[in-house]
Amino acid sequence: MAKTTVVSVVGITLLLALLLGCGTFGLAVRAGVIDEQIIWFPPNMRYQLVVRIGSDALPWDLRAGRTTAINMWVHGRGTGWHIINLVHVSMGETRENEK
Repeated sequence: MAKTTVVSVVGITLLLALLLGCGTFGLAVRAGVIDEQIIWFPPNMRYQLVVRIGSDALPWDLRAGRTTAINMWVHGRGTGWHIINLVHVSMGETRENEK
């Protein structure tokens, strides 16, 4: 019973984070209104869900000049796997870079 509840909560969290990225910040980043958005949920914990809307790179890579994408990772501090890519949606160049 408890395992099913945990799986359901995790699944709903992943779905809501992806919808948030695609619906709200994705369009603003694509239009060049904001540079990017990074969401770490829950913050400062060993296991995290990371959503980055902006530069198509790992969360800690802050270099500019890359294509725009929506990425979602599972991040584990001090684990053998460290970070796993769950979702990658390429959005191309921002409108400012296309000009």
